[in-house]
Amino acid sequence: MLLNEKGFYGISFFLSLYASISVQKNIRDLANLPQENREVIVSEEE
Repeated sequence: MLLNEKGFYGISFFLSLYASISVQKNIRDLANLPQENREVIVSEEE
């Protein structure tokens, strides 16, 4: 395995780890919002 290939897989791994953590945090934060605020945020995204 080449050195660049290891770096590519390493960066890909850490980016996917970061993405999964940020998605989980966003879902957690949306679940803890009061109902009236949640409806406003969800309708703005569509």
